[in-house]
Amino acid sequence: MKYGIQNLIKKIHHQIPPGLRNYYRFLIVLIKRISNYIMPLWHYKLKNIESGEPFSFVYIGWDSKLCNYWLNRFSDCDKINAKSGKIASWSIPKFLDNNKDKIDLAIIESTKKAVSGKYPFSFLLPRWMEMELDIASSLKKSRIKNITRNIKKYSLEYEVRDDAEAFNLFYHRMYKPFVLTRHGKSADISDYKHFFSKFRNDECVLFFIIRENEPVAAAFIEVKEAGHRLSAFGIKDGSDEIFKLGVIGALYYFVMLHYYGKGFSSILVGSSMAVVFDGVTEFKMQIGAEPHLDDLPERPKYYFLPMNNKPQMVRTLKTNPLFYLTNGGLNIATFISSADYSNKADFLKFFKRFKSDKVEKTNMFFLDDDKRIVNWINEEGVKDVEISRYK
Repeated sequence: MKYGIQNLIKKIHHQIPPGLRNYYRFLIVLIKRISNYIMPLWHYKLKNIESGEPFSFVYIGWDSKLCNYWLNRFSDCDKINAKSGKIASWSIPKFLDNNKDKIDLAIIESTKKAVSGKYPFSFLLPRWMEMELDIASSLKKSRIKNITRNIKKYSLEYEVRDDAEAFNLFYHRMYKPFVLTRHGKSADISDYKHFFSKFRNDECVLFFIIRENEPVAAAFIEVKEAGHRLSAFGIKDGSDEIFKLGVIGALYYFVMLHYYGKGFSSILVGSSMAVVFDGVTEFKMQIGAEPHLDDLPERPKYYFLPMNNKPQMVRTLKTNPLFYLTNGGLNIATFISSADYSNKADFLKFFKRFKSDKVEKTNMFFLDDDKRIVNWINEEGVKDVEISRYK
């Protein structure tokens, strides 16, 4: 919601005569309330590139960047066409019921009672999820050893800088190009003022990766009373060649090492998508990051509703394990075909990819017979796993 509404509010603000701007706050509240009831609806028709199988995806909400994020997750599909309209929040259940045979997946920005409890497979996801590293344990991870090998191989070093020239280099030459290159239409780019106000008030630290005496990448660290937060990265000119040197991993490593030497035990490493195999989320988990649970209840949320078990829907579910919210806390939903695992070692390797100590339970939704995997889970003594059948 925030992106479309914020742009609308900005446009209106500039058109309001100065004498009427006392009513601006009231207008903001009114627009936001209306936006909770009348929402954009996008209906995308996709087609699997290999099989030609159609796939129907509905997105209801204001957040176009989240919509584009999920469209990008369907990398095995071509987009055929898209239709748009508006829908009242109270009409969403009826719309889904009337179109349940025509929709494969629906994603709906949280509208309280609109879909809650009505569908057997509805998952409430946080829009973003803060991640946190325990520095001592993270420095022992095997992925960190790979990072340090790259640091030695490419002679990477780091510097901490705090001058205006360094800030502008970070924002204009590194941060914006990198985010646009990596995320395209789903890129969430904070404006210059957002960063500069923190820089001007000494609320940040800039870490630069140096190679051959030249800065090639940087990280923006927010300085907070409760701890420090690694909140943004940049790579010079968004260069893929520099990215392949492992500079992002090097930034994580140097930041951890720096603050560990100053007596810090943990550091926040920014927001991630609630999709376990999202590239950023999975990388953070590989170096030891876990969901930071304190602020999850206040985060924006959305519903993820798979509507059937057609082949394309099944492929989407299997490749996108989800962090989702329940009254009991944070869980993981993963969708499994037993036939995909020829032996226990293969399954345990897969299970290790999404194991997290901060979730209440891992819910495995089986798409076929689950007996073999249940036996493997019991043999390994795996706890906090709930077995269900996806029908």
